[in-house]
Amino acid sequence: MIAMGAEAGHTQNGNNNAYAQPRLSEIDWANADADLRAVARRCLALRRAHPALRADAFLTGAPPSGCPTPDVAWLTPEGAAMAGDDWGAARALIVALSAPSQTGGCDRVLLALNPTRAALTLTPPAPRSGFVWTRAFDSSGESDELRALPARAVVLLIEEPDPDPRRREGVDDALLDTLAQAAGVSSDWWDISGRRHEVPAQTKRAVLAALGFDTRSAGAVRDGARRL
Repeated sequence: MIAMGAEAGHTQNGNNNAYAQPRLSEIDWANADADLRAVARRCLALRRAHPALRADAFLTGAPPSGCPTPDVAWLTPEGAAMAGDDWGAARALIVALSAPSQTGGCDRVLLALNPTRAALTLTPPAPRSGFVWTRAFDSSGESDELRALPARAVVLLIEEPDPDPRRREGVDDALLDTLAQAAGVSSDWWDISGRRHEVPAQTKRAVLAALGFDTRSAGAVRDGARRL
């Protein structure tokens, strides 16, 4: 939440005694911060355009009506689902949100907040078949690179239809496994009690992305496998 005038750079300079000093509440429109107002307008436009940023229902972790993806998924910078000790060691707050769109489809966004003084690399989850992630907002203004998460910045990615029809073919699990095996990424693991577990596709994508492979389309996965 922001107070009236904050979008123009108004401040009381830490003084909370405005009721006795009314001049503290006066907004100096002549010296309003034009750049800050432009950022506020941009954020408001994004919120209006994306239901996932303004859904008023409680989040459950299950796919909402019309969406194949969960209404909320908390992620590490590497793209894996947050679990256990990740919460105590988190360097950034990253959340993927999905909500029914105004056209009957599904609106999906990724919001990342980096409060640290070190830049991080962001690995978004795999987009839906026929879609790509695009960079919609970066509070730092430092980078147009999709996976960049600058220090002390807020970044918003939105999932949009892929403009290139050649990349709209989806990536199935079998094709992903082909690249993972070629890159030396195991498809299973055993815990200390000897029980076997399969590595989820999302984890394979995150590991492959960290190794420099593009898994966002079938063509990119095949290209990666051919290089190996």
